[in-house]
Amino acid sequence: MLASIVASITVLWSVLPLFRHEAWCIRVFDFPRIQVTVITLLVLVAYIAVSGWDDVEDGLFIVALSLCAALQLKRIARYTPFFPRQLKSAAAPAADATLSVLVSNVYTPNREADALIRVIRRHDPDIVLAVETDAWWECALDVLATDDPFALRHPRSRFRLRRETSTRRATSSPRR
Repeated sequence: MLASIVASITVLWSVLPLFRHEAWCIRVFDFPRIQVTVITLLVLVAYIAVSGWDDVEDGLFIVALSLCAALQLKRIARYTPFFPRQLKSAAAPAADATLSVLVSNVYTPNREADALIRVIRRHDPDIVLAVETDAWWECALDVLATDDPFALRHPRSRFRLRRETSTRRATSSPRR
């Protein structure tokens, strides 16, 4: 009986992602395919060792577990070295045909602008994106304007999420 319950749960792990539903409790099984495959194979071996092939129910569970393992292996196979590659390796790009981007989430309360400026100057990227900046950060990064005069700035003084509720009317003023 316990073997049948464990086998049923294992089969369910493989079957749930086949349904085209966006609920997280279904989509969560799309990702741990290797783990589900290993567990399925272990449960298959354990089921055969414990229950054997005595009746039709055992045979159905063994077939179901085998099909689930095959399904998982089929989905994993294309990401292994044994499967042909879809893209060819790219040749090294010409130095004048590349674009470098540096993205930094500065975290607004952080006030260590010198460290970021050193990183920017060391790497000399074509584009710098500083995220979660405020007016202080805008002033602190002004020293870069001599090297790169082109800048688009949009600092924010506060970062907070607003939640609109259905009970408020669209014409009401925002919460403070």
